[in-house]
Amino acid sequence: MNQSKKLFADRTFNDLVFELKGNKKFPAHSCVIAARCDALIPPKVKEALNNRKKNRQHAIPLNDERVTPNAFNALLEYLYTGVVRYQSLSQRELIETFIAAELFKVDRLKFLCKQHFTEQLKMETVFAMLRDTHEYKCEALKNVAKKFAFDNYTTVISDKDGVKVLGVDLFQEIVSGYAMRETKSPRADDAEPAEAITNDYKQIYERMLYPDASATTSKNEKLTFHRALLAVHSDAFVQMFSKNDEPSAGWDFRSLSADTFRAMQRYLYYGEAEIAPLHACELVAFAREHQLGELVKLCKHILQHNVNSQTTIEILKKCCIPGLEGYQEVNQNAIDYASTHLAELDLSELRSLDPKQGHHIACELLLRYQSSKKGGSSAALPTSGGASTSSAGSASPAPAIATSNSHVKKDKKK
Repeated sequence: MNQSKKLFADRTFNDLVFELKGNKKFPAHSCVIAARCDALIPPKVKEALNNRKKNRQHAIPLNDERVTPNAFNALLEYLYTGVVRYQSLSQRELIETFIAAELFKVDRLKFLCKQHFTEQLKMETVFAMLRDTHEYKCEALKNVAKKFAFDNYTTVISDKDGVKVLGVDLFQEIVSGYAMRETKSPRADDAEPAEAITNDYKQIYERMLYPDASATTSKNEKLTFHRALLAVHSDAFVQMFSKNDEPSAGWDFRSLSADTFRAMQRYLYYGEAEIAPLHACELVAFAREHQLGELVKLCKHILQHNVNSQTTIEILKKCCIPGLEGYQEVNQNAIDYASTHLAELDLSELRSLDPKQGHHIACELLLRYQSSKKGGSSAALPTSGGASTSSAGSASPAPAIATSNSHVKKDKKK
């Protein structure tokens, strides 16, 4: 989920703005917030998002003084990325983040803050931590600090400088609490809530939470999507989606089938790498064009290991292009397969290609076929009527290939 960090950092195409006291504003995406912390979106805003005719930013004021800017930023970062950068938080900000997580019911963030708070407890820090949690009225973390103080009671009450940090009231609370603690049953440690960030991003796709755009695919089928979750992967998408702010304005994805577009969504939304080979055939050229480098790599890997009668022609059409670098292994596997399974393939599909590409493929096929004949292979070439003839017989190669080869010979003479 590396892209979630980028999504948090730039927040392109955000449709929410959280407003804290002091005119502090935090942009966000409704789909992420709805999946990760639905309590942050008021009912009226949800209704507006469900019925929007035009993309705009919805302001959400947060007037609770317990929610501080630094803590809310840490909360948002966790919602987007599943990560808490403790090194960027002071001790007081960690407490504030815990309070925000408690207020908005983000249980795993609460657990992580409490865990880190506990790890920081030692004799040098316990007095300040007791004081800060007492001032913030954060009983959950205060009890953690008090337990440490009780476990080290003699050392704590004999530290004069530390007692000054506590003040009279808090010191007396520690003393009286220690006297009573044996009468209370010990509390079991909190169970760690599971990290659900990948599943939550999957929910954005499966529930299609507050989509802000629609795509028109190859058979004019309309599908909804979130501009931000595609744009975070490619500047080409950023430029494309910036041209129109109307959710009803469909974006042209007719080079992809509906199923292939959905496969791309699953990969870009939550990293689902199980893409069917035929979908990878469609996606590889699209991904190149739209600067989706990691998706190109994945599609190449899938195609390289899934060359068969259903995929070979599509692989050649999408990848065997003169001057296109980086596809040698994919093309070699497809050419090898085609040259030994010609009777199973409909080579007429290649006639619709640009002549230069068609000549290139024909040349590669003939060279590989001739090489296989010298090695004793019994590959068969299709005749003009679609039937096959054995390479050991006297029948001539298929006219489609012969015609293409004649152009290659002319090119060589030039």
